[in-house]
Amino acid sequence: MTSAAEPTGGSEAPEPAQGPRRGGTPADKGNLALDAAIADLERAAERLRAGDLDHEDAAKLVEDCAELAARVGGELDRAARAAAADPATSGQESLL
Repeated sequence: MTSAAEPTGGSEAPEPAQGPRRGGTPADKGNLALDAAIADLERAAERLRAGDLDHEDAAKLVEDCAELAARVGGELDRAARAAAADPATSGQESLL
């Protein structure tokens, strides 16, 4: 069980915010991880809006969300660089 100040993101993966995706490619797994992170951030935002957290728990939750957002941003940057470096993964086929 997570504490009041931690978003769920440990060993138990929450249901993706957009529903389950099909397939088993690395991109699909990355999308599932992104969906889980989005769901964690949405739940944290709901808890913060509810206003029932004490100041310390709210501050810890905001800090955890910032760390999660930084990790997700880094993963998205890496994925974008990898896609740009590999034309086969960009979805565009060469005409020549």
